[in-house]
Amino acid sequence: MPLRLALVLLVVGALAVLGVLYSMEGAPKRSPEPDQPPTSQPRDKSTRPVDVAAPTPVREPLRPQEMLRYPDGTYLPALNGVKFPARVEWPADRPFTPVVSKRITASGEEWYVHGDGSLSRSIMVWRSDLGREDSVCQILNALPPQPEEAPVGQKK
Repeated sequence: MPLRLALVLLVVGALAVLGVLYSMEGAPKRSPEPDQPPTSQPRDKSTRPVDVAAPTPVREPLRPQEMLRYPDGTYLPALNGVKFPARVEWPADRPFTPVVSKRITASGEEWYVHGDGSLSRSIMVWRSDLGREDSVCQILNALPPQPEEAPVGQKK
């Protein structure tokens, strides 16, 4: 009987110590759900992107090497966690339009939205030729709607 009593006291004591440790540290930190990446960005529960206000462009930033420089001479913060973004290479045959908002996709990717509907962003990509990740600036230019062409042999 004394062995059982000692075992019960040991278990109760261990639970009491765990309870004290738990209350000192607070609730254990839960990792985020796999389908919910941690982000401080506004998120819509749907799969649609969310447009938010873009930061105000500046002409003389304190650390220009950490900013995206656009053709009109303005700078905006790099996106998607990029620290030292690549140069923005806006197509020469397209007029530059300023950024009007920032778009955040359901997966958390950030894009700047330009006045003509074009999109730009900075990201890190793996460069096998360099053996490391490197920053890249992507630009997706909006095109005006094109007239549909009739299939060959058919009239409109």
